[in-house]
Amino acid sequence: MTPHDAFLQDILDDPDDDAVRLIFADWLTEQDDPRGEFIRVQCELAGLSPRDPRWPGLDQRQRELLLAHQEEWAGPLPGLVRRFNFRRGFPHEVEMTVPEFVDRGDGLLRAAPMAEVRLLRASAQLHLLAGCEALGRLRGLSLAYGHLNDGAVHTLARLPHLEGLRVLLLDHNFIRGGGALALAGSPHLSRLTRLDLRGNLIAAAGRQALLDRFGAGVRL
Repeated sequence: MTPHDAFLQDILDDPDDDAVRLIFADWLTEQDDPRGEFIRVQCELAGLSPRDPRWPGLDQRQRELLLAHQEEWAGPLPGLVRRFNFRRGFPHEVEMTVPEFVDRGDGLLRAAPMAEVRLLRASAQLHLLAGCEALGRLRGLSLAYGHLNDGAVHTLARLPHLEGLRVLLLDHNFIRGGGALALAGSPHLSRLTRLDLRGNLIAAAGRQALLDRFGAGVRL
């Protein structure tokens, strides 16, 4: 394994740790690789408010670096996903359909320390994820604006590979009381720290069940 590959594996193993990314950035800079600067710039931006006076200059620099090098730094992602963006120096969020994730998810998660996958047009296809082991390696999943109803959410809540999720975005769907209760009772969501259900039609009983289960981590 080359030093480059070893650093990348460390980041894949602990994607939340900026210290690992910054050590890699220093090594890249020693190799005269501009990605070292890009990682440092984006890690600094991730900790700043857009109102910070340093923001405009750093934002301009990240745009310049991406314009020059995005194709190289994206690696195989353009052939795997519909859309992606960079954050903290690496591809951060991607969009794809459920069948595409089932088929390509394992390779995708080996290629980049992905924080979030948004699944498109997923409402009638969630059952396809039941045997998808790559789902168990996700930390963030978005099904926002996905036309999900209570039946789809019941299917989602029963998926056996959700244990690794920290973030689940279900905002602006058609989720009502039954879907809320299914989420609150799911045994597979114990590690969630953020559950976004804004823009749904959840009545008082469902809202209380969610608050009892997820506390301040749920947004209603």
